Amino acid sequence: MKNQNRTRYDKTAQLMQQTLVRMVQRNGYDHVTISALCKCAGVNRSTFYAHYENLSDLVAETMDQIIQDFIKNTPSLHRSSADEEQRRLPPDSCPIRRESLLPYLEYVYHHQALYLMYIRNQSVFNSGHRYENQLHEQLFIPLFQSLGIRNPAVIRYFTGYYLAGITSILSSWVKQGCPESCEDIAVIIESCVKLQFR
Repeated sequence: MKNQNRTRYDKTAQLMQQTLVRMVQRNGYDHVTISALCKCAGVNRSTFYAHYENLSDLVAETMDQIIQDFIKNTPSLHRSSADEEQRRLPPDSCPIRRESLLPYLEYVYHHQALYLMYIRNQSVFNSGHRYENQLHEQLFIPLFQSLGIRNPAVIRYFTGYYLAGITSILSSWVKQGCPESCEDIAVIIESCVKLQFR
């Protein structure tokens, strides 16, 4: 019986997350309320509060789930140490390459409304650190290790530096409604990074 209750609990949480995504994509985050979300999801408020303390908790969990789905469905983020040795880049290579950016940019493009909600409300949702930590562990550590950079502190600082620049470009892109293609933005980011390596 415990497993059935847990399964029901998880399915209801997933339903509320999916409802949140649809509502944000349709009308933006400013129009999301607990009452409206419960009505759209077909659950009552007590069910909502059995899962979350407030809307910010739901948003944080939804963002975490989207990031996990992105990481799980992006094969380039699942490299073994053997793969790293085979993919070791020459020392003068650009560490951020178009091929590694495209899956991430496509993810942002397909989740524009959620990404916009994230950048406008980072302090409210407090999901920024989890998001950055996941990208650090899944993307930047393997990337910099492929360049022969092994010092964790150096990798952490490089991650912060590159994330700040990439986030600035993505924020501007998303705020304008993503007028350029993912490929165009990948070229822009790659060009910015290459300037740092001259």
